[in-house]
Amino acid sequence: MAADATDGERPSTPAMDVTPERGVVWVVEDSPTQAELARRVLSPLHDVELLPDAASALTRVADSLPEVLVLDWHLPGMSGLELCRALRQTLDEATLPILMMTGHAREHEVVEALEAGANDYVTKPYNPSELRARVGTLARLQRLYKRAWADQKRQRLLAEAGARMSATLDMGETLASVLRLAVPELATLAAVELVAGAPEEGAPLLLAHTDPEVEARLRALPRGTAVGDHPLRAALRTQRAQLVHGAAEVLERLSLSPTHRLELSTLDLRSAMIVPLSARGQALGLLYFASSDQSYTNEDLQLAEELGRRAALSLDNARFFETAQRERARAEEANRAKDEFLAMVSHELRTPLNAILGWIRMLQLGALSSDKRARALDIVERNAHNQLALIEDLLDVSRIISGKLRLGVQEVDPVKIVESAIDAVRPAADAKEIRLRSEISATGAIPADPDRLLQVASNLLTNAVKFTPRGGRVEVALSRVDDAVELSVLDTGRGIAPDFLPHVFERFRQAESGQVPPQGGLGLGLAIVRHIVELHGGTIEAFSEGEGHGARFTVRLPVALPPAQDEAPPSPGALEDLRVRCDLQGIHALVVDDAQDARDLIASILEACGARVTTAPSAVEGLEALRTTRPDLLISDIGMPGQSGYDLISRVRTLLPADGGRTPAVALTAHAHMEDRTRALVAGFQTHVPKPIDPTELVLVVATTLGRMPGR
Repeated sequence: MAADATDGERPSTPAMDVTPERGVVWVVEDSPTQAELARRVLSPLHDVELLPDAASALTRVADSLPEVLVLDWHLPGMSGLELCRALRQTLDEATLPILMMTGHAREHEVVEALEAGANDYVTKPYNPSELRARVGTLARLQRLYKRAWADQKRQRLLAEAGARMSATLDMGETLASVLRLAVPELATLAAVELVAGAPEEGAPLLLAHTDPEVEARLRALPRGTAVGDHPLRAALRTQRAQLVHGAAEVLERLSLSPTHRLELSTLDLRSAMIVPLSARGQALGLLYFASSDQSYTNEDLQLAEELGRRAALSLDNARFFETAQRERARAEEANRAKDEFLAMVSHELRTPLNAILGWIRMLQLGALSSDKRARALDIVERNAHNQLALIEDLLDVSRIISGKLRLGVQEVDPVKIVESAIDAVRPAADAKEIRLRSEISATGAIPADPDRLLQVASNLLTNAVKFTPRGGRVEVALSRVDDAVELSVLDTGRGIAPDFLPHVFERFRQAESGQVPPQGGLGLGLAIVRHIVELHGGTIEAFSEGEGHGARFTVRLPVALPPAQDEAPPSPGALEDLRVRCDLQGIHALVVDDAQDARDLIASILEACGARVTTAPSAVEGLEALRTTRPDLLISDIGMPGQSGYDLISRVRTLLPADGGRTPAVALTAHAHMEDRTRALVAGFQTHVPKPIDPTELVLVVATTLGRMPGR
């Protein structure tokens, strides 16, 4: 395919080039008259250079080679025959075609010339047409040889690239192997710019250079970013390879910063190729090659594109492998935690059950005095309540996992709820001589489930008393802060280790993994508390300076419940920030969702960032809209009545590219599990966004999917 020298981009329809190729022909002839005659005969089709003797020819071949060398037999000093033999010591017939001119037609001299290494001969006086024909034939054979050699070299390069990239599933090794293979086989300098997964600002560039010292200097440069209308962003956006000629144009296309430009200017780069990297319709980055000693051709660009295609596929596989490895590790950790949890459940349920059965058996045997009978009944009742609490926790976790935990919301006074929780734990605190202090301010009524809110406060206070040693302190504070009610519970107990603090609200996680907690319990309370708080539209945070330094838990509940729909409209300030960081101007997005509110929300987010949005309420109408409007991006909900989002993407991927079959697509779903993400990718979506939708996340996902890298 031909390259446009004006903008460096390859046109969609290649132009036919019928101009004959002109090669360089050297004529080694000591007779000025004969030399000039040869020039006149050959110059219409070739660039002719005249050399007076063999010494001149030997000097020139050290720097360059002609397409055809024409030698006179009789030369001063070294003869043409001797020069031919000398050249054939290092240059074969295919590398340098030689035509011998002789004034004799003796058969043995012709044989001698051919044995010396001449490809052909012509006898003086020659017919001009014969000389042109013989030189032209050798020139065409030389071009065919060069093309065959270049094709063989390309095939070797691609075969080696395939072998290297298939030998690893590490992203860093994949990129390094591509760059190291391209240098010096294809380029003086090769580098890669990734949309995601590349080093952060200030990290070394991913590159290779023929000179290790130059490579080290380039790696030491702070990493710039292709922003605004930078040519690299244009190549990424259009997903079209570019062929660049001229030192000034190469600098303009490749420079990422003034410092980077200054360093590149010392390398005398004359030609460059910029190749987008993409897989499954998603832009991954750019691969570019630059040379200081050759001018790239369309054949070179085709090779670079094929190398980029294979690199993108290998990079995509490496990313999936790393993701799978991480998810496998998480799954194994989750299974281990569940196994430990089941063992803990067994222990915690058996402990009160053993006490209940034991004391009931003693009562049945009548072996207890009246005082001990009363004590036995107290023990049985207390352990029955403990077992009931454990079962209630298990049922709550089951409801949370299945999404069936519901709130009975009404107007509630938080002060009364918290005071009830304090009264409930006071006997336990007094028994351990724990100072229980409270600072409660009037907050006004809030919409909440009173039973669940009491469960939150009781759980936090019970934990605080449980984990605080004798003589310690527990402080409770309740107040109105802006548009929220804030409950804080602080204790001077054993604290939380820094490495466990991020996991304190997770299910099936215990600070003392593999052991039954000394204070008993399943460790589900905080996970349940977090879920209840979040159902109320609130937040909960844990803070601890480490083991032995106590802990503080802070709950914030809004004074008004969030809107009933899943997604909240973005704030003007957030969208203004997104408009600055993400350029969606000119993007046409198709949004398919059966919920009108969800469609309106997504449309408003994208339109605020400059995009044009078309909406459809069903998969059937969405498919028709995609065919007729040809959007740049499809955003589809998964859980729609009738035909789902999976059905829609399946039908889209069966379309021809011209009908939108390769349109990048983003899946929306209320589920956020890894298996849901994997199913979306396998179905044909490029990425997956869970609900409720975060406006910032949605815009960044759209920008990344379309190669609109946010400016930093």
